[in-house]
Order: sequence, then C-alpha cells, then structure tokens
Amino acid sequence: MIIRNFRARAFSSESNRGRRVARGSILAATTAAFVSVATSQPRTATPLAKLADVASEFSNISAIRELSDGRVLVADSRVRELVLVDPRTHTRVAIGRRGEGPGEYGNPLKLWSVGEDSTVLLSSGSRLQLLFRSRFVPFADVFRQRAGKLGGNVEGMDKRGNVLRVVGIDRLKVGETFRLTQSISFSAVVAIIRVSASGILDTIAKVRGAYEGPGKRHVRQSGASVGIETFELASGLPTAEQAVLFPDGGIALALHHPYRVDWIGTDGVRIEGKPIAEVPAPVTAKMKKEISRENRMSDATPEDFAFWPETVPPFVLQALHAGVDGRLYIRRTATGVTEPGAFDVVDRTGKRATFTLPPRSRIVGTGKRGLYVATRDEDDVESLALFKAPP
Repeated sequence: MIIRNFRARAFSSESNRGRRVARGSILAATTAAFVSVATSQPRTATPLAKLADVASEFSNISAIRELSDGRVLVADSRVRELVLVDPRTHTRVAIGRRGEGPGEYGNPLKLWSVGEDSTVLLSSGSRLQLLFRSRFVPFADVFRQRAGKLGGNVEGMDKRGNVLRVVGIDRLKVGETFRLTQSISFSAVVAIIRVSASGILDTIAKVRGAYEGPGKRHVRQSGASVGIETFELASGLPTAEQAVLFPDGGIALALHHPYRVDWIGTDGVRIEGKPIAEVPAPVTAKMKKEISRENRMSDATPEDFAFWPETVPPFVLQALHAGVDGRLYIRRTATGVTEPGAFDVVDRTGKRATFTLPPRSRIVGTGKRGLYVATRDEDDVESLALFKAPP
C-alpha cells in the first residue's frame, strides 16, 4: 500500500539497550524510554485515578494479562519470570520455569488474550505458548516454525491466531557488504506483515521507518568474553511509525507528519484518520544534552548522534498499546522522568482523550477493570497498580 507524503526521518531502534550484530560490528544504541524532553500538549490532560495496588517488587514488567477471576499474570523480562498475582491476597505464584521444554520458556516478552481465560505467551526466540488460566497446554507453534525468521518486532495476536510482524525491509551497508536489516533500527521503510495461524504471510502496509544515516563510530572494551565492539549511536529521539494488532483482528497504525491514527479492518480496508492538532516544541540544545546523558551505551555528546529532529515527535518507539476496549493507547514523548507522563487514547472513530499517569509510569496492559500501570521507584524497582480507564 502506498503511503502519501513519504519522508525518511530519524534513526530508530526496537529497544533501549541497543543490539550487537556481531563482534566488531555496528551496534544500534538508543536513549532511555523516558527521555528528558518537552512536547506540547494540545489539550488539558486529565490525571487518572489509582484504584488499587496490585503487586510490587518487580524488575521490569514486560506484560500483564487480567484473568476473569481478578488474578493477573505478570511477565518480568529482566529476571525472566512469569508469575500469577492475586491482588486480593497480595500473593504471587511462579508459573513454569526457564527452559525449552513443556511448561518452560525463555525471556517472557508479551501476553495476549485469545479467549476468556486463554493466553498466549511470547518469549525469546519467537516462541509462542498457550496457557489456560495459569496452566500450560499443548499448542502448535506454527508461527516460529514458518515465520520466526522474519526478524523485527511482534506487535500483537488476535483470537484467530494471526500475528503481526513489524519488519525493516531496507538493506544496510556493513563494512563492504550489504544485508537485509529486518530490524526497524536500520530501516527507512518498515513493512507491517500479518502472519496467519497456518504461517501465510500478508504484507498489509508499509510505513515510514526512521533511518537517517550512519553516526559517529565508537569503540569500547565489552569484557573478556566479547572483546572490542564498534557501535554507532542512533537518533537522540528514535522515532518510527508503528502498528499494533487487536484481539478482534483490527490493526492500528500510529503515524507522524501529520500525527494521526489509521485503522485497518479484517477486510483489509484502511481508514485514514484525521490529523491530531498539536504545536510541536523545538528540540533545544538543553534537551540534546539531557538525552545524551540518558544514553546507556557510552559517554555520548549530542554531536555523536546520527540525527536530531527539529521538533519533538509526538511519540517515540514502543509507544503503542492495544486496549481490550478496542482503543489505541499512545505514550507521548516524555516530558522528563520527574514529570507526569502524558498519553493519548484514540478510538476507531478518531475521538481522542489525553490523560496523565504518575512520573516514571507506563501502561503494561489493560483489562475489564481498568489500566495496569508499572511505576519505577528511585531504587529501580517496579510496582504494579490498577488505574481507572479514561472515559
């Protein structure tokens, strides 16, 4: 599908940690998810009310799944653990264990609802596993067998078993050779690919990536087991247009220039959303210094980055969440780690509401009871709470 007014923009990345391609090769390094920047908000943002504390003492909550009885599955990607939490008793029980066998998993990344109490777990290696409540059940992992080598990001699964892949389709020069990037970090064009339960691939859209060109190379010692690494810093504000698949099969595309949300139905028809009015703030020298200081890959300066946009984008990477209410939740570019985080929620008619959450907070899931929000404290420990959903 042709996207009008195509423009290549900033260098993007699918993670905050960077990605080592091979020893002595190019490594994409990005800023932290909550960078100290400012973006204008076109309307008054309403703070959401917290309904209840769910659980605490997590390292990095990657996903949650609310069950019908009120218990919550929680995936912690830093300690590679899946637990079942009961908010009423504040107890937790470990589910399965790390490994490759039945009832075992790698790094738990995402949890998708495919039925009343049926959940699909995506773990490292593009492995899909099915749980009924808190018990693993046999499941034909056709996705990994037939389409797991696509690369890119997995952005949702619907109740028919379709999976959405967001894949870079550019070629990147590495040394004297070229390779297909697959990663959205190195692509000016990104393909949105729906993978059916039987493994059939369907490219349903192409959107703007964020690759702008190579930055300054850096060399560092990475430990005796790795040796010397050469890497490049990405854009200070890594942006790319993004997509997410909903349980009912609908797909939302969040776009820049202009900022808007398009919807693709199960029939493949794309409905273009109306531009969302805003007055972008300029990227100042102070912002660049703060973003450079947040970078975890090196002692970077603003001049080390490949590209800086002139204005703050409405959202950066990993900004989308498909709500169980059928609406798209978008994390706006952060105003700083000590400021409330702003979010937009857009329904399929284009109606939008804006709300805020406490500082250092992010949406990790939605349920019939509300929004599940992870908040990180000064000791780098996360807690999980339930907030009232926006009207």
